[in-house]
Amino acid sequence: MRLATAPRGYPRDHPRIELLRRRSLSLGATRPFDWDIRRADGLRFVKRTWRAAAPVTAWLDEHVGPSTLPAERGRSPR
Repeated sequence: MRLATAPRGYPRDHPRIELLRRRSLSLGATRPFDWDIRRADGLRFVKRTWRAAAPVTAWLDEHVGPSTLPAERGRSPR
């Protein structure tokens, strides 16, 4: 989902306007399907993925900060 125009306070010709118009951001990784995945393999994959996302989450912590929206209780993530 995207904003129709530039967010308040940003010019429409901002070099990163396409990113600024986004309403959400996702990070992740895919793993090849395997019927025989072991717990240790799954945990290693999650650990590597989490560490790979660290630079992005650190940047977001520094430049964006935590959400100011109230937490929605009882709702499953999309």
